Amino acid sequence: MLNIRTGVTALAFVVASSVAFAQTPATAPAKPAPAAKQETMKPATTTTSSSSATEDVKNWTDKKWNAAKAEWQKDKAKWNTCDAQSKAKHLTGKASWSFFYDCMKA
Repeated sequence: MLNIRTGVTALAFVVASSVAFAQTPATAPAKPAPAAKQETMKPATTTTSSSSATEDVKNWTDKKWNAAKAEWQKDKAKWNTCDAQSKAKHLTGKASWSFFYDCMKA
């Protein structure tokens, strides 16, 4: 009789501990890092380096790119020079955005 009682007690302990373990929450996921500030079109007002600013351009939305492009096209001579260099390098689409950013800011 003692063996049965010990077995039932052990079984009850195993069941209770597994239920308690199943109810404990998993480790909380790490909080995401705060969103980085969007790079402005005028890097003189930012504190980021030019290389990270160039990398940020690759992630711009079409709306932001079109706004920057419209602003840069006002300087026709510089825009035409950068455009010619981009065409010579066969850059198109988002691949050309970083190039134009660097070229227009130079």
